Amino acid sequence: MVQTKIKKRGKVMKKKLALAVLLAFMVSLSACGNTDTAQDQTDAAEDPGTPVYTKVLEVENFNRILVTGGLLQAESTVYVMPKISGMEEIKNVYVKVGDKVSAGQTLASLDQESTMLQYDSTKLQYDEMMKNLNNTKTLYEAGAVSRNDYESLEAQAKALEIQLRGLQMSLDNLEITAPIAGTIVSVSAEVGSYATASQPMFTISDTDTLEVVAGVSEINVSKIAVGDAVSIMIPTLDKAVYEGKIVEIGKVMDQTSKSYPVRISLDNSKGNFLAGMYAEVSLTTDRVKDCLVVPVDAISYKNDQESVMVVVDGKAEQRVITTGVNDGSNYVVTDGLSAGDAVIVKGNTDLVNGEKVTVTKVINQTEQTSEQEQNTEED
Repeated sequence: MVQTKIKKRGKVMKKKLALAVLLAFMVSLSACGNTDTAQDQTDAAEDPGTPVYTKVLEVENFNRILVTGGLLQAESTVYVMPKISGMEEIKNVYVKVGDKVSAGQTLASLDQESTMLQYDSTKLQYDEMMKNLNNTKTLYEAGAVSRNDYESLEAQAKALEIQLRGLQMSLDNLEITAPIAGTIVSVSAEVGSYATASQPMFTISDTDTLEVVAGVSEINVSKIAVGDAVSIMIPTLDKAVYEGKIVEIGKVMDQTSKSYPVRISLDNSKGNFLAGMYAEVSLTTDRVKDCLVVPVDAISYKNDQESVMVVVDGKAEQRVITTGVNDGSNYVVTDGLSAGDAVIVKGNTDLVNGEKVTVTKVINQTEQTSEQEQNTEED
């Protein structure tokens, strides 16, 4: 009887112990579950999202720049040759290389002695002939001289007059003058040597205005016009940008370079530039006013569609867009975006629609313009 009671008590104790263990296990599981949930909530709260750079779109003007170049050269160059029939000795040379001269300025003089003797002799004959002609005219009007005699003497006087004018012209031509204003770039005349009509004595270049002839492709030549302003930089001098102007666009393609020659003038009145220097020329081929512009790195291509990611309420939102003119680095967006949109321009490679993001930098317009200038198209 006692043993039966002891057995019953043992069973009750075992049941109580098992129940206690079960309760402890369930409490433990509950605690673990609560801990995991709390951890998940903490992790979610601490996740900042994928870091990205954005550009907040503003209405702006877009210029597509074409970079080309060529060598500076004088706008006009003249070879000064004497207007003589034979050979004449050079008596004086008044200028040297580098001198600036004005139109009509005397550069040199040739020997005038023999020509002057001919002129003086002819002048005496002409003066004497004119006296005879005047006397004969009086006699002719009085009927003392025939008409034929008077007209014959008149013709002789006319011939002497023509001869005298020719000798005067020859004398004038013995003074070598500058046909244009400019700079003396070469001198071949030396005192004591002889000048001939086939040998240039001086070379004059108008360096107050220089020009560069640049080649422009068939695709771009129709997008520029005479009178367009052009930016010019001379790499060997400095990084300054000077303004030039298109003065002529060639009508015939150069078959070697497959481009059209475009002549661009550059003011050199201050003498800053020298002929032969290389000039880098920037031409504007496309102009779009009041538009939205995004960098090429912001655009994704899939299934013949262009799209970008825009930050909306801390998440990436995909927008399908339509683009227009581009310069290879930046695209004009014609549809799908609005001013004020924060377009993701960096960190967008693996983003998915709705993914949480954190903006770590906003690209401003100045930075974008600087990048655009560094990525201009070369022809």
